[in-house]
Parts: sequence; structure tokens; C-alpha cells
Amino acid sequence: MKPTELAAAVAEILRDAVASAPIPESDVEQRHMPIYDLSELAICRVPVLPTDRNASAASRGHSNREHVIRIAPQWKATLPGGVIDDDQVEKFIDFVIWIDETIEAAAKIGPHTWISSSIEPLYDLEQLREQAMLTSLITINFKTLSHVTRR
Repeated sequence: MKPTELAAAVAEILRDAVASAPIPESDVEQRHMPIYDLSELAICRVPVLPTDRNASAASRGHSNREHVIRIAPQWKATLPGGVIDDDQVEKFIDFVIWIDETIEAAAKIGPHTWISSSIEPLYDLEQLREQAMLTSLITINFKTLSHVTRR
């Protein structure tokens, strides 16, 4: 499975489950460039990106391959009375944690096994203050044991 196929499979898992998420009207898609116009962020956008691939020897005939997928949810905050809505921020945080836990619960996607994840930050305070945008970054690591044919 190629990195883009793994990212597409992660996006499909999230799309299939998003109706029960804290922000069910979210748009999840596998995407290479998570860049949106602010007008597109009235609904929460959830791009899933393949970003890294590493390999190391496991034995003479096998290698460990690690694939890194990043998920970068983005949502325009509403400003009733010009003030950030704390309930919306809390809902976004719950959504980010939901994304992480949903992929962890899937555990295995094809030959890839979930090994770790991190959320940094839960939400970006600077973007929230300057552009009224809620953004986060979830990094998910998968490992695959592959058979290697030596030449």
C-alpha cells in the first residue's frame, strides 16, 4: 500500500464514522495541500496527508517500514459579539481527540499497524487570535513488517 493509499484509507475510516463525531458536518478528504480559503472553512475541513516514510532492517529478509500520516483539521471560529466562543473551541478540541481515538481504535489498516500518535497543538492559539481559525495537527505513525528481496 502506497503512502497516498494509506492516507486515503485513514480518510475513509473518518468519513464513515464522522456522523457520530463532535462536529458531524465535517468534510474529510485525502489531500496533499491542506490550504483552504477562509470562506471554505464555514464547515470543518479535515485534510489527511501522507508525509513521511522510513525504513530500517528488522532481519536479513525483513524490514520495518514506518509511515506517517498527518491530519490537519481547520475550522473558522464564530465570533458572536466579536468574542471567541469557548463552547466552539471545546467542541473542536473534542473533535480532534475523537479523530485520534478513532484511528487508534482501527489499529490495523491493511498491512499497517497503528503504533503511536500525537496532537500538537490541540488548537493553535495564535491562529485563533489572529484569524479566528481553529487548527490542529495530529500525527499518526503506522508500522509495517515487509519482506525484502536482496539483490
